[in-house]
Amino acid sequence: MAATAAFSPSISGILEDELEAGKALSVVNEIDLTTPRASLIHEEAAPPPSKGKGQAEATEMSPFEELDMRIGAIEESIEWGEDTLVKMHGQITHLATDVSEQLRALRKWRWKKFIEGLR
Repeated sequence: MAATAAFSPSISGILEDELEAGKALSVVNEIDLTTPRASLIHEEAAPPPSKGKGQAEATEMSPFEELDMRIGAIEESIEWGEDTLVKMHGQITHLATDVSEQLRALRKWRWKKFIEGLR
């Protein structure tokens, strides 16, 4: 049986409204997730795995576990970004307060110098 795959527009294309009317979500062939994937190389023709590779293959994750890990990493990145934005907002607020105080002091000084110049 030939390999099957599903073709659909990319997520970024959908988000950017690049989905063309003629290319609606038509599935050419569906992926069968119930059938385990078989190696394309027959066991006799397959090269023997190296020591490091054998251990890496033994700890290989399922696609769903890998997606869960990626989603977790993305969520952590989003949380970090939100925390960073909150900290930056606090720093900007503090900076704005400092600038406002300095501006007030400068205006007071300029007014004082102006009044002294009139005398």
